[in-house]
Amino acid sequence: MFQTKKIAHHLDSISADQFTPFEHLLYDYLHGELNARLSQMHISKLKYHIDWLDDYRCIAVDGECNQLFINIQIESSEFSIAYDADEPDDYISHTLHEKEQFYQTVEAAVNEILRS
Repeated sequence: MFQTKKIAHHLDSISADQFTPFEHLLYDYLHGELNARLSQMHISKLKYHIDWLDDYRCIAVDGECNQLFINIQIESSEFSIAYDADEPDDYISHTLHEKEQFYQTVEAAVNEILRS
């Protein structure tokens, strides 16, 4: 709850047209859009952890897809995705250019999982 208030305060302190892609995803997280879009991609059992420190900020997402565990780490300038039957630890990293690029990349990874 405390993290949510800090994030909301941070987002309220800047105008929406100045949001970085990370801040757009924070906004989506706070308003349920991140959860809705990941759920639509057939990722279930979603759990979120937010790191909100002065020098490090991250949205960590855990879920399941097609009997595989999936982990997504979203940081200010990059995001990474890993999935595995036991413990995801082989991450593929991507530069975070824009919000929709993030969603498209996650959807491509999910489609790969669903084909396997």
